[in-house]
Amino acid sequence: MCASAAHFSIRASTSCRSRPAWLTLTWNCRSTRPTSVSSYGSGTASSGSIRIVKDLDESVEGKNVIIVEDIIDSGRTLKVLTEMLRQRKPAGIEVCTLLDKPDRRVTDVDVSYTCFNIPDEFVVGYGLDYDQKYRNLPYIGVVEI
Repeated sequence: MCASAAHFSIRASTSCRSRPAWLTLTWNCRSTRPTSVSSYGSGTASSGSIRIVKDLDESVEGKNVIIVEDIIDSGRTLKVLTEMLRQRKPAGIEVCTLLDKPDRRVTDVDVSYTCFNIPDEFVVGYGLDYDQKYRNLPYIGVVEI
C-alpha cells in the first residue's frame, strides 16, 4: 500500500505473439506501508473469512492510498479492506491489481488499474500459491485439480 514520494513502478508483460509489450504504472510515494489481508486457507476458493494478518502502523488520514493487489477474485477481501480504510479518512483510495477475475466477483469493488483480466481458473506463480506451494514459479500457471 502506498500512501501518496519514493518512486516505484509495476511492470506487466503482455505477449503479442513473440513481441513482449510492457505496461508501466508509476507513482511517487512518500512511503509504503505494508498490510496483509487473507481470505484463503489451503483450498482453491476464498474461505469467505477475511483476516487482517498485519494492519497499518501509521495513519492514512488525509493521504491518498493506493492498494496494490496480486489478484482480485470474489472482491470480498478488497471490499473489507477498502471499507476499513475509508473509516480512517484517507483523501482517496485507488486499487491496482496484476490479475483480475471479474467473472468471480460476488461484491462490487472499484479497481482503478488492472494489468490482466483472467478467466475463472486457479493460478499460481509469481508469489501466488496453492497450499504454500508453487509460489516461486517464474511464471503464472493454472492449477488443474
